[in-house]
Amino acid sequence: MAASNPLLHSRTSSQIKAFLEQPAHALALVGEDGAGKSFIAQYISNELLNNSKQYTFTVDASVPKTGIEEVREAQKFLTLTVPGKATIKRVLIIEHLDSLGHEAQNSLLKTLEEPPVDTVIITTFSKPQAVLVTIHSRIHPVQILPVSEAAAVSYFADQPTSEVVKAHMISSGAVGLMSSIITNDSEQPLLVGINHARELLTSSRYQRLATTEKLLKQNTVSPSTIIDGLYRLLQASYHQALSKKSKDELKIMAQRLRLVEQALDDLAQNVQAKLVFDRLFLEL
Repeated sequence: MAASNPLLHSRTSSQIKAFLEQPAHALALVGEDGAGKSFIAQYISNELLNNSKQYTFTVDASVPKTGIEEVREAQKFLTLTVPGKATIKRVLIIEHLDSLGHEAQNSLLKTLEEPPVDTVIITTFSKPQAVLVTIHSRIHPVQILPVSEAAAVSYFADQPTSEVVKAHMISSGAVGLMSSIITNDSEQPLLVGINHARELLTSSRYQRLATTEKLLKQNTVSPSTIIDGLYRLLQASYHQALSKKSKDELKIMAQRLRLVEQALDDLAQNVQAKLVFDRLFLEL
């Protein structure tokens, strides 16, 4: 996505434009994983600070062991004197706020209650229920909504339309993931899961079981991310097949989707990942 012209849903775009015209002291970018929240946070920061990154501080709470110490470092950043006469001179970005423990969130609360007048705090999260109610009451929320296929095709006009349509279908219009699919960004966690899922779908049953056991031992990608990738690929295939496949074939594809949905539910209920994978790939 071009930083000067991000791809946004019209409602999201209107909310961000209104915020930039009259910034609140704290903003929450809320949307599903892969929505592009981190990119949009950086875009807003650039707009507020006139593209100066010198007085931007970012905490990524998705990094393991991020906690109260990192919040304190961010708070120290807010005590620094910033030269100039601009209304907004400093931006603190806290990505994946919902990954912070309650102790760290409580530590952040005082900063949200009494922020420096020249500072904007931008948070991002996908699970509102994991964020303290007292924090919700102090941040201005903006929903990062998925975009339409037509908007995506228009925005990525320099890319083959068929590839953009496919990326839109797999991502369900989530701009961050869609952009990563189109540009083949190997560092995007959801795309890593999709690539593993694609490999699993083209493997034999024995190969699937062996591959998932290896992935679980390596622990480089979460089980839920892999199964989410499976769901996205199967769902995209199902929608593509609606006008081409017979009712019996569609019934089989729908059953496979239900199996993957059950696997996601099992993981959410803390069922052992190996058991979930074994059961899924014996039936899929």
